[in-house]
Amino acid sequence: ATSLRRSRSGRVLIAIRENEDATRAYGVGVTQAKLAAFAVSGAIAGAAGGVYTLHQGAFKQALFLPEESVATFIGAVVGGLASLPGAVIGAFVLRGTGWLLPPPWNLFATAAGALIVLLVMPDGVGGALVRLRDLLLAGLARRRNIVVPSLSELGDPDALHAEAPEPEPEPEFQGGGR
Repeated sequence: ATSLRRSRSGRVLIAIRENEDATRAYGVGVTQAKLAAFAVSGAIAGAAGGVYTLHQGAFKQALFLPEESVATFIGAVVGGLASLPGAVIGAFVLRGTGWLLPPPWNLFATAAGALIVLLVMPDGVGGALVRLRDLLLAGLARRRNIVVPSLSELGDPDALHAEAPEPEPEPEFQGGGR
């Protein structure tokens, strides 16, 4: 997944997620990219379902109850959809409540946690971790006098609007001309 995010296709999909109109202005076929992402995600989901069925030895309807779908959705909400560490955190939270609480209460606890996360951190725990990382990097850049435009709004709001130093005047040459 990390390799996909760093590839051209992954960067295009992230750009579409962040600002669809600006991506379209750069000449990217937004509709084609979305359809390709949908097709690839469907193929991955189909392959995962096939491997899961082979692993289980049979297709058991009890494994695909609505509660499992809700739990998966809650794990994605808690962890956040934009970061891979967030997905891992969501899975740990989901399985951790399953280990700590009995079956009727674990889904209730994760649903309540998901509502709290949606109210406090709309990007999920992963998004909060990304913002924390950016704040730490902005502080480090400010201490070392490094101007990073993507971090300047977090660390120092005036860094982007600071005036650039005046360029040195070009020397004037006399004589020797035609």
